[in-house]
Amino acid sequence: MQASFFDVEDCYARLDRQDHLLKLNSVINWSGLAALMGQISFEGKVDGRGRHPLDGLRMAKILILQACNSLSDEMAEFLINDRLRFKRFLGLDVAEKSPDAKTIWLWRERIKHSGLHEKIFAWFEEELCNAGFAAQGGQIVDATFVPTHKPTGKHTKQMAAEIPLSARQSEQIDPDATFTKKRNESHHGYKNHVRIDARHKLIRAAETTTASLHDSQKFEDMLAPASAQPEAEENAVYADSAYRSTETEANLAAAGLNSQVHERAYKNKPLTPEQKAKNREKSRIRVRVEHMFGHMNTAMHGLMIHTIGLARAKVKVTFKNLAYNMQRFAFLMRQRQQHQCA
Repeated sequence: MQASFFDVEDCYARLDRQDHLLKLNSVINWSGLAALMGQISFEGKVDGRGRHPLDGLRMAKILILQACNSLSDEMAEFLINDRLRFKRFLGLDVAEKSPDAKTIWLWRERIKHSGLHEKIFAWFEEELCNAGFAAQGGQIVDATFVPTHKPTGKHTKQMAAEIPLSARQSEQIDPDATFTKKRNESHHGYKNHVRIDARHKLIRAAETTTASLHDSQKFEDMLAPASAQPEAEENAVYADSAYRSTETEANLAAAGLNSQVHERAYKNKPLTPEQKAKNREKSRIRVRVEHMFGHMNTAMHGLMIHTIGLARAKVKVTFKNLAYNMQRFAFLMRQRQQHQCA
């Protein structure tokens, strides 16, 4: 039997309760994003021939879908064709097909070349402030690894033997991704440096670098200016002991910021019981950034990327941060509504 309009509506209704994408559409005003994506243009049709240009907002929402679910372009195309929830989020009819993987890649490349990803992140930060979720409670700075594919053993041996790689082999190696070690564990790829506010656990600033760059080298770049009121809780800065140094403490004091950076032990100079107690107290606030990274690694299926080059990595990581903020915003709005109803 042919499905009727009401059959499709009944199918959607059964998905409503647990569809977080429906919640995003209900709480986010997409008009600002549509205006930004309207800045991307493609060659027009010739003599009326050719396919109509794709909707920029829809393509941006596809990139958000990818970030929410850690999807490749090919898998995004397949799942959009397969899932009713995805089609409804994008405004596609049941019978409409998804933009293909090459088209998704092309739009992301246009965003990269225009630097539009940074404007899109700034647009949503403004939306958060307009909704009453401005940064509060102090700022927390931290970084996490963004893994990417490592060179194979064959590539490594070939390069060690000074045997030139073929063109195809070279295309598979990311020249910008670097190796680093943390607690005797090797990591390859990039880093996502973030600043969140302690009250709402929303990402307020972020930057992507290679993995080998030490966290502390981006610390001061991530900080927001001090509030005019010296005792304001917004002036508190939380970070783990990797960020602590004499220079850092002096710079924070000069900037009017209240350092809540963890105390650090040194060789032959362990932490005193008082320092350990202070660190435990600071951890009650600082741990909130770990909640954010934990959400990315579980609910959003991790930060693994499959692109080549730092410029592309920045776009992918920015959309991951943006997608997290959108999910967190939907949760905060739901909390607000429940509180008002109570």
